[in-house]
Amino acid sequence: MDGTVKLWNAETLDFDRLVIRGCDWVKDYLQTNPNVNDSDRQVCL
Repeated sequence: MDGTVKLWNAETLDFDRLVIRGCDWVKDYLQTNPNVNDSDRQVCL
């Protein structure tokens, strides 16, 4: 951490694309972590 702050122009972000990318990033964690509850496992289905 170098203390840098990055700002994004939210008007240019594609929300659906961000959700897909985020779900791709966490899907294995959500499906395999025994500490994740069942409702949270369904977030990206």
